Amino acid sequence: QVNIPASEGTYAYDRILGRMAEAGENFGRIWMSPWSFGLEWTKAYDVHYRGLGRYNLLNAWRLDHVLRAAEQNGVYAMLLFTAHGEIGDYESDFQGHDREKKQGSPYWSRYGGPVDHPKEIYTSEEVLELYKQKARYIVARWGYCSAVMAWEILNEPDLAAFYKENQTYQGQTYGELGARFVQNVARHIRALDPAEHLITSGCYRYRKACAEPTLRLEEVDFNTGHVFEQDLESRLLSDLRYMQGTFNKIFLVTEAGLTPFAQDAETTALAIHRTLWSSFMTPGAGVAAPWWWVLIDRRDLYGYFRALRNFAEGEDRRGRNYDAGVGSARDEAGKRSLKAVVLTNGQRAFGWIYHPASFTSRATWEEAPEAPAAVTINGLKAGPYRIEVWDTYRGEVIGRLEAESRQTDGGAGGTALTFNTPPFARDVACKVLPK
Repeated sequence: QVNIPASEGTYAYDRILGRMAEAGENFGRIWMSPWSFGLEWTKAYDVHYRGLGRYNLLNAWRLDHVLRAAEQNGVYAMLLFTAHGEIGDYESDFQGHDREKKQGSPYWSRYGGPVDHPKEIYTSEEVLELYKQKARYIVARWGYCSAVMAWEILNEPDLAAFYKENQTYQGQTYGELGARFVQNVARHIRALDPAEHLITSGCYRYRKACAEPTLRLEEVDFNTGHVFEQDLESRLLSDLRYMQGTFNKIFLVTEAGLTPFAQDAETTALAIHRTLWSSFMTPGAGVAAPWWWVLIDRRDLYGYFRALRNFAEGEDRRGRNYDAGVGSARDEAGKRSLKAVVLTNGQRAFGWIYHPASFTSRATWEEAPEAPAAVTINGLKAGPYRIEVWDTYRGEVIGRLEAESRQTDGGAGGTALTFNTPPFARDVACKVLPK
């Protein structure tokens, strides 16, 4: 959403939303940023901006069109009001990338606004009232739209040094001040919004003290996170455990990958595939959202989503008590070190079996020859099962077999089910269903 070429404008969304729908995708995130659908900024940045309290109606019309297209394509959008650069000192749009042209934030006193520094956004009553006024306009204009899944107030405010370091102002930390700002805006939205859309607001360092006041707010209906880690599978699960256990709210991963920074296209494409399948195998509210939209579109990677949609079709996981399980995989040729990620409720199981080295850059590996894997899944109720093995790129079954979950030698109620997959090079997925 943040990298759409300016020359394409909303035409890019017409294409992308249509292709998302064809692939079975139903969720995305739209930023109301200065360079996209923002309502307030400086006229020097773009002639359609008029400063504070006077909204960019061209951008509003563009967002009208995009949300209608999302509605028509069955895609639900989380609409972000404010990106990190607008309210911080990191990748700062507040200061503007060309100060001589006065292209920074209209809230900055240099351009006629009420504050001298981004940290004052959280302590200025004038800023709060102007922001609530903008929120009122957003709810009034787009609150009707069934494609709006949620309002997202702030994105990663803790990228600012004063926020992440939890500096204080008049005895309160900026984490607490930021939470108070979000709370005031959220209460304002709740009082206005007849459709009662969900509300969220997040932090990049969601395990840190600076994030906790916002994440605990009663007014924040669910929490989000941006998970970028080389050991993505372990981090997705551990963060889910932490967030749901600490705050007792749904945790939705709205940005994910091996790194937030650009890599070569091939490695990034592999990371997108890995993100989708590994996150499906966690007991989360939805698949983690990859960050690189433009690469998906230009390389036509929508098939990645279509394959997962085919795998997930008809599998309603709600209320079925699925949780992370225990599994392992062994390369029958003895040439690869494989891993297995398992989701199970003791009666059914899903699994993703993969060769971690084959998801790194080609500079560090040679593609392994195809070979079967011996897969073991623990904890399934004893008895016979039927197994489907899926090609994760084509989204189709490549093997059907039967196996039995048996008591393990160790006893104490432990069980194990073992089966062999068809040959594969990089990864496969499986469904284990009662016979």
